[in-house]
Amino acid sequence: MKQVVYKKIEKPRVLIPQRAPELEEAHFQRRAERLRERMRRDSIDFFLIYADREHAANFSFFAGFDPRFEEALLVIPQRGKMMALLGNENLTMPQHADLGIESIYFGSFSLISQPRDGTKDLLRLLRECGLEGKRTALAGWKYYTQADGCPAVSFEVPHYIVEAARTTTASLTNGSDILMAPGEGLRTTLEAAEIARFEFSACVVATGIYNLLEGVEPGVSEVDLASHLNSLGQPLCCHPMCSFGDKARFGLSSPGFGTAELGDFMTCAFGVQGALTARAAYIAGGPEDLPAETRDWANTIAMPYFLASYRWLKSLRIGVTGGELYQTVDAGFPKTKYGWHLNPGHYIAADEWVSSPVFVGSAVPLGSGTYMQLDIIPSPPVPYFGGNMEDGYVLANEALRRELAEGFPDVYSRMQHRRRYMTETLGFELSEEVMPMSDLAGYYRPYLTNLQKGFIVE
Repeated sequence: MKQVVYKKIEKPRVLIPQRAPELEEAHFQRRAERLRERMRRDSIDFFLIYADREHAANFSFFAGFDPRFEEALLVIPQRGKMMALLGNENLTMPQHADLGIESIYFGSFSLISQPRDGTKDLLRLLRECGLEGKRTALAGWKYYTQADGCPAVSFEVPHYIVEAARTTTASLTNGSDILMAPGEGLRTTLEAAEIARFEFSACVVATGIYNLLEGVEPGVSEVDLASHLNSLGQPLCCHPMCSFGDKARFGLSSPGFGTAELGDFMTCAFGVQGALTARAAYIAGGPEDLPAETRDWANTIAMPYFLASYRWLKSLRIGVTGGELYQTVDAGFPKTKYGWHLNPGHYIAADEWVSSPVFVGSAVPLGSGTYMQLDIIPSPPVPYFGGNMEDGYVLANEALRRELAEGFPDVYSRMQHRRRYMTETLGFELSEEVMPMSDLAGYYRPYLTNLQKGFIVE
């Protein structure tokens, strides 16, 4: 019978590579061709992708850039050159990406009060792009099912864009599922080059969180700790988080000026495009520093949580279904008892949450190239707090592992080092297909001011 033990352990090796691999033009061409194959299969003549600063992952997947300050609309014909409708400040971005995308000026995407000289109205632009009478799909960042309480043909894209597209085209459907749906979405499976690029992101966020954790002590402020979250200028995939005490129950709060007290609970998370790492634990040296009513927290909450994470990782392999992974968590760490609400695992890519195959009854199998985030977040009743140990893991079959080893040997070497640390030092059991992306994968200190001890499984 496996059990969680709190003991002195070797710390993980944490480093940031000197360079990140760049995706080549051929990589984007393959992405576009995969989409066009789906378009031909589904009888779609044009595929439109809307983006703004918060929701740009679908757009940048094909365009090679995300819009800054303003919105954008990518127009992908079944055959021919891609076009991008852009405002003042993004009009030259396709030249920077250098993927042969034609820039089309649409001044209304620009910020309020900026010049709109020479802009055409959206209806005219869509017609000039060739959409008149064509079967068209429009993607933003969501699609809808009956569970949403609205029709499946609903759109989250701004109303005026939807109306212009409906007026111009023969038919308009929501195409976000083609990109994001569990199992079938084009963005739910990564190639070796994408994995290598996102591994750099994982190193950046793991280093930030590790430095934050090393700086935890009574009297430090949330903003002091957040100063360790250095993105190296990489675009964020979510806002940085760091909270103490009761504020930590809300999880998503931004760092403030509150200071840590001995016995406070702390939560923190940091994500750049391609990776997120999060931790949640007590600012304490041991149970004696906790309030009397929660001194059994490690035995009651934290150890069962760590064991659930161990089982999740042991079950993670090519061919396992999302439903099986869900059941693995719920059987040993019941949702009804520990209060976790969201899916215990999801896809991650440039956006922190693409979608999730992990839900009750899911028959969606995980495949080679799947990039999964361990995301079991307990929320037990007050006065207890939960715990958190979020990092990403890629599944890779023998062929993909060989491609990583040959094309990106440094990336592959770091992944193998993490596997050895997780299995030999921390006691995890991993399929040979599991490639840890984060230097902090599996590393969890329940009492943050004790820098030497952590959880392992024996």
